[in-house]
Amino acid sequence: MQKRALKDMIWAACIAIALSALFIGFVLEAVGHYYGDKSRPVMDLGHPSVSQTTAVQPQSGMTPDGTLHRLQQTGDAGKAYLDSLVYLCDASFIPLRSSGMTAGQVWGSESGSLPMNRLDLWTITYPGDNSQLSPGKACQRAQPKTLVLCIGSEGLDGLTEDSFVQYYEALFADIHQYSPDTVMICCPVASVTPGYVGLDSMSGTRAAEINSWIARVCLETGAWYADLTSVLNDGGYLRSEFAEADGRTLNAAGLNAMLNYLRIHALTA
Repeated sequence: MQKRALKDMIWAACIAIALSALFIGFVLEAVGHYYGDKSRPVMDLGHPSVSQTTAVQPQSGMTPDGTLHRLQQTGDAGKAYLDSLVYLCDASFIPLRSSGMTAGQVWGSESGSLPMNRLDLWTITYPGDNSQLSPGKACQRAQPKTLVLCIGSEGLDGLTEDSFVQYYEALFADIHQYSPDTVMICCPVASVTPGYVGLDSMSGTRAAEINSWIARVCLETGAWYADLTSVLNDGGYLRSEFAEADGRTLNAAGLNAMLNYLRIHALTA
């Protein structure tokens, strides 16, 4: 009988110990933290939208530092330098495509127009095979070292400064998605001649306003600013000798003045 009582006491003690251990483990689990492996959340940004691109990340050769980087005068880089550039042109500059003045690729739409308020729908006629590509896809194919942007004078209806800048910077983001090392040179709009009368209400004052927006794009992205107004304009208006009969499209003399400016304001490697 005594042996049986002792055995029962031992079993009771073991059960008590087990229950105590179980209770302690439960308490520790309830108040403790797990520091095991963690995985980082992944964001699928997809195609860049205007709202995502109020500022573009610094790229090779383009570092926003609070300074407007104007092209500085250099020695004559020669025609070889001009031929190394790729030009994205709206209607004011598109005659460069057929001018034969540069062997560099000149990109523009089939019609020659690139309205800023329809930038998300832009397609350019790619030289060689005449395929229709977005500027980003064209850069994916060409991987240009330097892209000269001659845009901003069309499709301004309904655009504020902020929306213009957001559209322009969205274009940068799209291009750098496919060609991250491409450096941008932004040209100001070429203004219009003093006697210009058009449905777009462009004037010397309006052109100066748009050019201040383009300068802001350069300030915020680190892109280079090519001050073509110093050679193309007089008193805020496009020089008559540089314009076609419509008063806003650059003629051969105007295009030659633009290219001469770029070849003596060259980016060096």
